Amino acid sequence: MDRLRLIGLPQDLPAVLALLSRFGAADIRELPEQASGHDSVRETGRMELEREIAAMADERQRLAGMIPVAGDLLHIKKPLFTVRRRVSLAELEAAGSRREEHMARLEALEETLAEVARSKEREARLLARRDLLAPWRNFILPAKEDNRLQHLALIGGSFAGDAQLQAAIAAMDEAELIFAYECIYRTELGLAVIFAVPRQLRGRAARVLHLAQLAPFPAETEAEEVGDYPRAWRELEEHISAARAAREALEGQARELAVNRGDFELLYDWLAVRQRELEARRAIYELRHVYVLQAYVPRKRADRLLETLSGRFTIACEREACRPAPDVPVLLENHPLLEPYEEILTTFALPLPGTDVDPIPVMGPFYAFYFGMMLSDTGYGLLLALLTGWLIWGVGVERGFRRMCMVLFQGSIVSMAFGFVFGGFFGNALTEITGGAMNFPTLWFNPMDDPVKMMLVSVATGVVHVFASMAVSIYAHVKRGEGRQALRQVVPWYLILLGLGLLLTDIQIAGVKLGTVLAVLGAAAILLFGSDARNPLKRIFSGLGELYGVTGYLSDFLSYTRILALSLATGVIALVINMMAMLVGWRGPQIIFFAVIMIFGHGLNLALSALSSYVHTTRLHYVEFFSRCLEGGGSAFDPLTVDSSRYTRIETRTPDARAKALE
Repeated sequence: MDRLRLIGLPQDLPAVLALLSRFGAADIRELPEQASGHDSVRETGRMELEREIAAMADERQRLAGMIPVAGDLLHIKKPLFTVRRRVSLAELEAAGSRREEHMARLEALEETLAEVARSKEREARLLARRDLLAPWRNFILPAKEDNRLQHLALIGGSFAGDAQLQAAIAAMDEAELIFAYECIYRTELGLAVIFAVPRQLRGRAARVLHLAQLAPFPAETEAEEVGDYPRAWRELEEHISAARAAREALEGQARELAVNRGDFELLYDWLAVRQRELEARRAIYELRHVYVLQAYVPRKRADRLLETLSGRFTIACEREACRPAPDVPVLLENHPLLEPYEEILTTFALPLPGTDVDPIPVMGPFYAFYFGMMLSDTGYGLLLALLTGWLIWGVGVERGFRRMCMVLFQGSIVSMAFGFVFGGFFGNALTEITGGAMNFPTLWFNPMDDPVKMMLVSVATGVVHVFASMAVSIYAHVKRGEGRQALRQVVPWYLILLGLGLLLTDIQIAGVKLGTVLAVLGAAAILLFGSDARNPLKRIFSGLGELYGVTGYLSDFLSYTRILALSLATGVIALVINMMAMLVGWRGPQIIFFAVIMIFGHGLNLALSALSSYVHTTRLHYVEFFSRCLEGGGSAFDPLTVDSSRYTRIETRTPDARAKALE
């Protein structure tokens, strides 16, 4: 990693940031002057910068909320596995140049959808009004001028049921009111009733009926006021039809505007890139006539970047090769076969520069080995390889998900190999189907027939795994110039652990067991030289505390028996599934049920076993491996780039090709 300090003209800064973003190899970090509290940016410039960042963040939030809505309007189903749309850099830039136009369309879509929501509310109110009016839609009240009603008042409404009606009648009787009533409409939802009372008793009767839960006549429109409910019903139906037509027209307009969904995605990604560039300006030291920019760049790409910058801008550069230090960002670079395992490492911790080394070259093969050993079935490994291979090269999944698929793909290849070693092909499916006439080859032994042997193999591989992590720790000590410390604190544990293991054998030297000799030598080295204390007593007591750690090693070795457990679980469940399928039989019509049991059962077993293998293999590395060789705490290399977009992916494959296209 190289540290570049660029000095240039302020008017060139936006274009420089744009080029760095497209180059995708410059991690801009704060300068020491700013880190010490010196603020060189004019306050007005800072405020404008923050306002622009806030405006872009607001626009991105609006776009992110409206893009899925536009997809729903266009009836675009969300895919099970999201793959970014491939676009050219020119298309992304074109979306940025039409920012105002796209935002105007977004605003129009937002307003149209708001109108749709209001239209739905109006329609809902009208429908609720129709439900209320339904009991009266065929009823016409006598006119108020009717001579027959000269001395009577009519009070109409609805009850939820006969019980409420009887309660109202009882209340009217209790109030000693003179009345008559008639039920004019009855449905499952209730009944409509009209009470006739003397005109002078209308007020008292209305209060009594209100307390008896009488829902009054609808009386909002002129037709309802005069009691012409058939006309009111017709008018309401016309209003509902008009509201529905208006809503459908607005939804059509919304669908027309939703066609811009692809442009919204492009604009979102363009804004994300531009916002990142503006946020990077916070770390840039700006003066009235120059700016100073500090960035970390991978050494193999620094020359190309400087050549491109100097060819386009007036710029001066100070270049410095970075020594490993905690403030230097971490960029993991591994072989393409090992690169996917970086996803496992980064979810735990990044190596701390100057302290740790990259454990991926050692960790990667062990991870695939343990995953395959836990799954250990050729049939399951084949299915998992086909599935993950289809996701990687068929669907084209990206980023972290692609890396995880690559991890599982490699593990599935190892699982197929262990299937031959332990004789597993969908459990014992071949034996069951052929009635024992054919058996899947077993190159070594079957764990279900000899679980003790499998347990010993699991623990033995665990010892190798722990020793490998200790070797990585020794290598890290040597790179830090602490070889003597590794010799005093790590190497003796090799002697102790090997000695304890050899105690189980009869190997002797001069009549003394070799295991005893090695264990004593290792313990003595830790007691006498394991501590940096000068006081001999302190050194010995400190060494005794270190020796107590042998219990931790032993418990770690025993934790590798989970390999046995998972291997047996996979095989036993497969065996049970095969037995169930064979009970049904596969000849004649039974083959349908046979196929269902085999497909569903082995599919479920594969999913559970693969998940368990992944979880427990990861656990073995987090607890038993990384704990001995990785301190962690490094900061990730996070360059400006256009490849971090959410919805689109730049077609040009190599960053250097993108930079060359800008020249």
